[in-house]
Parts: sequence; C-alpha cells; structure tokens
Amino acid sequence: MEPVEAASGSVEAPSEATQTIPPQYLVTIHGKVFVQYAGLLALAHEQGLVSLTVRFISVTPDLALAEATATFSDGRT
Repeated sequence: MEPVEAASGSVEAPSEATQTIPPQYLVTIHGKVFVQYAGLLALAHEQGLVSLTVRFISVTPDLALAEATATFSDGRT
C-alpha cells in the first residue's frame, strides 16, 4: 500500500504544503484507505499541535460520535 498525501495545515493551506502519512498508520476498509488516529496525531504533532480537546456528542454500544478541536502553535484551530 502506498502512502497517502495529507494536506498540511488548515483548509487555506497551499496545495504544495503536504506531508506523507507513513503506511503503518493506514488501513483499508471496504476498498477505501483511511488514516488511523495514531497517524493523525503524529502528523498533528509534526505540525505544532499544542492542544486537542474532544467532546462526545453521542455514545451507543455500536457507535461513538465526537467533536474535536485541535489548536496549533501558530494559532490555527
């Protein structure tokens, strides 16, 4: 499986500002590649993550729905 390019920074970041997510953090589900939490967290730390807050919206035996806010050293959220 080839590494997947992940956009660096916020939505406004230039398209050439990308980083590669290492393949050990990727998983294929029903033919689609997804990034595991550990891979997102590693990439966020590389980008200057200083805070990560999470609020659980709904938790059932089958599904947990959460909202997360990441804050970076340059002020991005």
